Amino acid sequence: MKPLSWCYHLDTNYLISYLQSPYTHSDEAKHASQSIEHLLYNRYLIKVSEVVVGEFMKVLVDKGGELGTSPTNLLSELYTFCTRSGVELYRLDAKRLGRFTDLVNRIKKKDRYIEATDVLIVAYSIVDRRCKGLLTFDQNLINSRSLKELIDECAKDRKGYTITDQPPSRV
Repeated sequence: MKPLSWCYHLDTNYLISYLQSPYTHSDEAKHASQSIEHLLYNRYLIKVSEVVVGEFMKVLVDKGGELGTSPTNLLSELYTFCTRSGVELYRLDAKRLGRFTDLVNRIKKKDRYIEATDVLIVAYSIVDRRCKGLLTFDQNLINSRSLKELIDECAKDRKGYTITDQPPSRV
């Protein structure tokens, strides 16, 4: 078994789909649940950035009743998920702030169509040296060629870093 060291970051849509899985039977919720359980079984850490937590709260406020259950249930699921699975809140420290700012600017220049919040979420995951990838259902992020080129330049030290909806099957 793999030592507890590598991690995957979750995008907001992946996190919400996972948290909805007890309340809905959507394909995304089922897929997110299976993927995260697979990573945890294989001793990967799961991390969410502070931007993802903020966006999660905004979605709860904006779409509360449309999420398959009450916002209170999803907050409870988030708390349970974090405490039971050891999910970490990833925050930038002063040492990484310069690299983060550089990445944000480079991502914005490479792909102007990526939403501002997504730029931050991607940069958080790249700046985390233990991160093997960002799990998302956002096809704009997954399919962006210019973003893949930038990742090849910026995450050379972590071959295999990827933005995907599918974690590796063999870990």
